[in-house]
Amino acid sequence: TSELSVAEFLRALGLAESLAEVADRLGATPGHALAKRVRAARDQDTSASWVLVVDGAEGTVRPRSAPVKRHVSVYESRAAAEAGRDRVLRWHRRNAGDSAAPVWWTIAQRGVGDMAGRTYCGIYG
Repeated sequence: TSELSVAEFLRALGLAESLAEVADRLGATPGHALAKRVRAARDQDTSASWVLVVDGAEGTVRPRSAPVKRHVSVYESRAAAEAGRDRVLRWHRRNAGDSAAPVWWTIAQRGVGDMAGRTYCGIYG
């Protein structure tokens, strides 16, 4: 059984959060699949940005081509993106009045050219 298969099995069992955690705890043979995947994931984490999109928040602008008001911003970390989301939602609370319309938010980690990655979503309101 390959290192990668064992690492994926341990992750599937919930005994590890990621392949990197398995490699850190048990080791990985340099040049083999597990070591390559862990290195690629760490490179991705280092070079990726966090994108915040908030739809429907009062106090944000409505682009001509968008059906709702939209806020978009880019951050270096997830924590910074979450702080940005919290600022936009606080501003929304101040300006929304009696509005019960939901506000949708998304925080996504993306590198250059990535179409998928870690994504967190929620509804405020």
